Order: sequence, then structure tokens, then C-alpha cells
Amino acid sequence: MSRKSILFVFTSVQATDTGRETGSFVPGLDPLYFDLAPHFDITFASPSGKNPPIETMKSDTSPFISDPTVQEKLSNAIKLSDVKVADYDAVYYVPSLGLVLDLASSKLNGKVASDVLSLLSLFTDNDSRSVLPGNILSGLCHAPAALVLAKDTNGNPIFHGRNSTALSVAEEHLSNIAQDIPFLPEEKIREVGGKYSNIEPFTPYIVADGNLATGQNPASSALLAQKLIELLL
Repeated sequence: MSRKSILFVFTSVQATDTGRETGSFVPGLDPLYFDLAPHFDITFASPSGKNPPIETMKSDTSPFISDPTVQEKLSNAIKLSDVKVADYDAVYYVPSLGLVLDLASSKLNGKVASDVLSLLSLFTDNDSRSVLPGNILSGLCHAPAALVLAKDTNGNPIFHGRNSTALSVAEEHLSNIAQDIPFLPEEKIREVGGKYSNIEPFTPYIVADGNLATGQNPASSALLAQKLIELLL
């Protein structure tokens, strides 16, 4: 039996409109990537394709930064426009501030995320959600913002009536980043009718509802990886 495949979608934005340098957050990739890699085939993609920007800090010692397999995947990242959704069992959006600027407003990305869900129905006849194998949408921290244009199989915003989490407004302000993005994921999820929840700032927390799996912050990386393994294997 062939291994299942996961698509990691990165931002292509290198700086916010306020001038803050950005890129995908390493804590949103490690340990999650390394926990998933032994079990799944992983492909990287971004709106611009190859070499999506990675935001690193001087204190970062993650092997993700220097791992040769990771570097090869980054240098060969495919363009989002070339993604064939049917080739993947799950899509994981990599957290970043830049994602709120490019993927969140991208109609193409909205279609990609919607198509993931259209490959199967998330609802039974009595409209009760059930966890089904494959075709998972996932992200943590700011990454759920990439799903704001996605629609479920009934044409509603994917978050509408669904339980999820993302970086909290409190965490945005504690991190002094709220001013760098056009909207805050928590507020947007609530705005489209989502059932948002969170716990104490910077504490690991995940929520899975049907085929949508989200994490509150980068500290949730390991927990979210465990949930994806549970849902996909």
C-alpha cells in the first residue's frame, strides 16, 4: 500500500506592508514536519513556487534550517497554480504573517482549499459531521487565515458552524504583531460564523472538527502532528 501524501503550503511574502520581515515560522514546521515525514510523502508549494521565504531568528537551532532533504524540498517547491489537489490526502498551511497577506486573499488558494473538501462529503444524511480518512485541511497559529475564502460542500465558509482555533487576539498583542497584518485570524473566524476557542497564551492547544484540524500557536506543533497521524493512518 502506497504512502499517503501531504502538501505543505508556504507563503511567498518576505515582508509585511509595515516593513516587518517575514516568512514561514520555523516553530510551525519543527517538530511537526519531522513527526510527519516518517509516515507520509511531503511536498512543498507556494504561490511563487521555489524557495519560499523562511523566517528564522538568531536563537533558532532547529534542524529544519539545515536539513538537506528540507532544503531540497524548498528549492523544488511547486507553484500553487500547478497543484493537483487529488494527489494529496491532506494540506497543511505553514504559519506566517505573510500568509495573511497572500494566501488569505488568493482566490486560487481559496479554490485549492475548497477542492480538498469537495473530494468527499464531510456530512452524513443527518448533517452530523464524521471524521473521514484523508482530505484533511490543517494549520496552526496564523495559518487558518489561509482558509477564509474556502467553502465547504454546502457553499458556506469552511469555518461556519465549525470548531477551530488559531492564534488568539491576546497572543497577537503580546507578540506585538497585530499591527503588521490586515486582520486577526481569531476575529475573522468569528466573523464568518466559526466556533473559535483558545486557552492560555502560548499553551499547546488543538481542535479537530471533521476534516479540519487547527492549532492555536506554534507550541501546538507536536500535538497537531499527532492528530494528523491519527486522522490519516
